[in-house]
Amino acid sequence: MTRMRPVELHEGDGPADEDVAETRDEPGVLAVPDAPLVPGKPRGAGGTDRAGRSRGRGFLVGGAVVLVVGAFVVQDVVEARREAHVARFDDVPGVLAPLDAFPVLHDGVEVPSQHALAQVGDVVLVQREGDAATVRVEALDRATGATVWTQDVAVPADLRALAEDDPDPYDLRCRAAGTDVAVCALQPAVTALGSGVPDLLVALDAADGAVLDRQPLTAEDWAVLGESVLTLGPSEVQVAVPEAEDDEAAGADGDTGTDDQGVATWSVEARSPVDGVTRWVWTARTTVPYDPQHVGGALLETSAEHVLVRVPGHWWLLAADDAAVVSEGDQAEDEWLALGRGGALVSGTYESETFEDGSVAYTPVSGEEGFPAVLAVDDGSAPEATFTRMPDDVLRARDVRTGALLWEHPTSGAEPILLDGTVHVLDRAKVLALDARTGDERWSAPAGDEVTSLATDGRRLLALPGFGGLLRAFARDDGSVVWEGTLPAAFPQVVAVQGVLLATDQDGADPTLVVPRP
Repeated sequence: MTRMRPVELHEGDGPADEDVAETRDEPGVLAVPDAPLVPGKPRGAGGTDRAGRSRGRGFLVGGAVVLVVGAFVVQDVVEARREAHVARFDDVPGVLAPLDAFPVLHDGVEVPSQHALAQVGDVVLVQREGDAATVRVEALDRATGATVWTQDVAVPADLRALAEDDPDPYDLRCRAAGTDVAVCALQPAVTALGSGVPDLLVALDAADGAVLDRQPLTAEDWAVLGESVLTLGPSEVQVAVPEAEDDEAAGADGDTGTDDQGVATWSVEARSPVDGVTRWVWTARTTVPYDPQHVGGALLETSAEHVLVRVPGHWWLLAADDAAVVSEGDQAEDEWLALGRGGALVSGTYESETFEDGSVAYTPVSGEEGFPAVLAVDDGSAPEATFTRMPDDVLRARDVRTGALLWEHPTSGAEPILLDGTVHVLDRAKVLALDARTGDERWSAPAGDEVTSLATDGRRLLALPGFGGLLRAFARDDGSVVWEGTLPAAFPQVVAVQGVLLATDQDGADPTLVVPRP
């Protein structure tokens, strides 16, 4: 490659014509054309011709430098755009850290269970053992498994009193509020009904674990919407206690023998976990029947654009940005209602079973549209489509506005992945990439009989073995195999949870972190 060096040119001391002629054809030297003739001046007469040639050569050298520098600038811009294009899914919940090669089993990092993780940006949070007065939160780097920080969250004294005799006293549920903040609810492992003791809601900085906020949690349910925390509870309660007709009917202590049931007005508050600023408050316009002894009947569900509020006997669908009521309706006692993609609502009924101890289990029964499909990853593309899963594992896509069937396709039960307008499904030992709007097949690839689930790092699609076998990575654009390999025999199952891979034994126990880099 020709190297260039800057040369200082001065008017009047440039090389003579014969010097230029001698060097014109040397390798690595820029050819300088003859200087333009100056009217009225013969070539070589005085210094004007030399100066003109010197300036001409200076312009050419300067222009070449500009071209070279410009080429590097253009290349940098192209590389930056290419990197941004490749990394555009890195902050989508559930997307793994980049896996450029077969991952590594980090046998030094175990997690309590597959359900005790929370992905927040580049880290995943794990609850570790603390003492009677604290709960320890550990943040692990999703790419290496290294500990980024630990934070001991102090437990309020009244909560400690409830759990002091329990060997594993507390449950910690953390959720991401954006990519920089984790919101965690701390409660006793065994709920003490009627104790009147609130749980604890704490916000942690995902970068260093600093406690940003601590608040008592008295709400019936809570959820995260973007960077806000939502809390649901009755804002006004009117309890109706029937009067006894006489003292004998009321009993010696005046007890009527009835529950203190009445009506309530429900409210949802959206609040910043960082600065405590209330972003909006929604209050229902109508009251609904309320039983203060009924626990777990009020629930919140959120999606990118909607909030579903369910209380016994009624529901409201709210717009996420301003809490405007999109729709509402009554709900039968044996009916379930769930929020699907794009604000679609799916309903069905419960089937109850009573056990010998008197407890009752309720099993949801599929309605005409099955259940809302749970997507392992959803980047928000193809917003006009919503998905449901039928009992026979057929995936259906419907227009979110009209409900019209767009397409349907059989699957093997693995949670689909939606990226860039493409739905990736597992069907009969094959991975398929389907157009999210039409269902047309874009590519398919053999995954192996042992594969039970799918994952992605945003660049490749991973087929995860459930009972041994190969772990394969496919290129997202054409389904070609990028890499493959087998984990140690002691860890035949691999699952993707909260943006990381976990390897477990055949019973799903002792989950161990699998990372891109050791």
